[in-house]
Amino acid sequence: MRDPRCWREVFLRGGLSLIIAVICAVFLRAGAWVWIFPAAVVALVLLKWAVRPKDLDDDHGGPNT
Repeated sequence: MRDPRCWREVFLRGGLSLIIAVICAVFLRAGAWVWIFPAAVVALVLLKWAVRPKDLDDDHGGPNT
């Protein structure tokens, strides 16, 4: 998970879900449960990058090299 693409995806997906959670909490007066979703999104992205096959890396000499 040292790949910069992993952390870019974490920040994009986690940031967007955090913004949606803030909007729901402030404007829609949602309960405290809404803060679970950004953490769950980040955990799912990290899980995706942890279990993905290593042969998906760009440095394996695929057809586009």
